[in-house]
Amino acid sequence: MRAVRIHKAKARQRMGSFARTRRGPGTGKAESRSKALAWKVKKIFDRYLRSLVDEEIKRTKGVVKKSEADKQRFIEQLAQAITISGIREVEDAGKRADPEFKVGSDFYRQFYEQKRESATAMLKETDREFREKMRQFLSQWLTEDPGITHAELARRIRFSFYADGADVLAPGQKPTRGILEPLERGPRITRDVFGRASLVARTEMAMAQNTGNIESIKASGLEYKMWISQKSNGGRGHQEMNGEVVPVGEPFILPDKTPMMYPGDPSGPIKHLANCRCSVVAAPPRRARAYERKHGITPRG
Repeated sequence: MRAVRIHKAKARQRMGSFARTRRGPGTGKAESRSKALAWKVKKIFDRYLRSLVDEEIKRTKGVVKKSEADKQRFIEQLAQAITISGIREVEDAGKRADPEFKVGSDFYRQFYEQKRESATAMLKETDREFREKMRQFLSQWLTEDPGITHAELARRIRFSFYADGADVLAPGQKPTRGILEPLERGPRITRDVFGRASLVARTEMAMAQNTGNIESIKASGLEYKMWISQKSNGGRGHQEMNGEVVPVGEPFILPDKTPMMYPGDPSGPIKHLANCRCSVVAAPPRRARAYERKHGITPRG
């Protein structure tokens, strides 16, 4: 019998285009930064998902679970990657309005804590999704094949999981885009990590840019801010907000009555944050005067 060769293969890695995800000054740099962050986020998710797979395989063999410290390590890595890229974007956005703009240490700590909370929520959702799929898959496999061995269970778990490259490929078989083809017994356990990383990067860079915009508006002593929405579907249905003006210290009120201080406000719900491409800018003088006339406000000076 001729021996079957085992191949290690590195799948082609492709990240979607980040072109036209932002507009205005600094667009090119923001897009490049988004793409660089997406790759960092993807690598962290890759490692974390692999750790979940290894943990699940050990669980099927009766081995003790991994410690909570391992999860905290991934949370710190994810939060740090997002914070470093985000702070740079905040400073770039702020300096476009005020060349002297700088992020202070208090702001940096607050920003990091926000991103640490976000990273914790992301991995919690990843855990939930993974466990849900694993319960579904294990129930199906054990029902269809009650005599299945631990080795076969481990093989099926690995082959239903997203990976950069195939652990084992048949002779002549080529790797796919980076996602292993699902087993004949069901779909893969996790979602496309490329898509997940792209979404995180786009959202975080847009949030950082608007955070920088609003901080520079405050630092400049301007009184009014204006919401600028994207006309495409990437605006998260915020088209009705385009041109809306409010005082700097007051929230915008979205059509569904959600209050947000600016597009990408971390305190807002995820449905208004994920992949939002809207911007906040200082309201032009004529828009500010129109707001004051509408609300009976006597202009200062």
